[in-house]
Amino acid sequence: MNPELLLLKKEMERYFASIQDDLLREACQYCLDSNGKYIRPQLFFLALQTNHLEYKNYISFALAIEMVHTYSLIHDDLPCMDDDDFRRGKPSLHKQYNEGIAVLVGDTLLSDAFFVLSQHPNLLETILALQCLSACIGSNGMIYGQILDLRHQNSNLSLNERFHIDCLKTGKLFEYCLVLPAKLANQSEKEIQLYEKLAHLLGMIYQIKDDLQDEQNVGMDLQQILFHYQNQVQNILQELNLDEKNELVVFIQNYF
Repeated sequence: MNPELLLLKKEMERYFASIQDDLLREACQYCLDSNGKYIRPQLFFLALQTNHLEYKNYISFALAIEMVHTYSLIHDDLPCMDDDDFRRGKPSLHKQYNEGIAVLVGDTLLSDAFFVLSQHPNLLETILALQCLSACIGSNGMIYGQILDLRHQNSNLSLNERFHIDCLKTGKLFEYCLVLPAKLANQSEKEIQLYEKLAHLLGMIYQIKDDLQDEQNVGMDLQQILFHYQNQVQNILQELNLDEKNELVVFIQNYF
């Protein structure tokens, strides 16, 4: 495990220790400290590095995004949403405990994510992070994508409609990971917009690869669409003047 993730794990342990109730702490540990790939924190750390910022100064910002991502998975798995019994190779939280505990743990992680952000020592950076996170996950972000997905569960959506939902549900969290470091580094509006577009493309690619793995949407030429989006990603990386040896570029090529 790289040093960034080791430090993130230590910060996670401090967070667990702050939870007074034993059951709540145990349930939070069950889902947050699991077999996840930590793709979002890693994207965030690498974007910090690309923008010449020290990752050690922003561990709480990375923990917050993993907490929000985990909360979203917990609630997505509930019977009233996607009704999934397994997550990351083990029973979903509502199957391991019960639905009430799952709702409360999700609520806890979402609420505490903002508290974790608020502990950052630089007030202006804290406000920037709070604004960025709330915009990415709120009524015009991830939640918007989720409600569109819920509303159209039994509808025959066009590819563009499906990808719009994917962009909101998945790409908005990637947006926090890529855009926030650019804003912290006072990059130009053009660069910030490029990172935003990159995040949305990664969200769609991530979901397409997931659909291909699950053999969903049979009959659609998703592989061709995937290549198209991957080419667009390469074009954006070139516009950002990031060479092929840049660690963010390498990570994106490996995971997307």
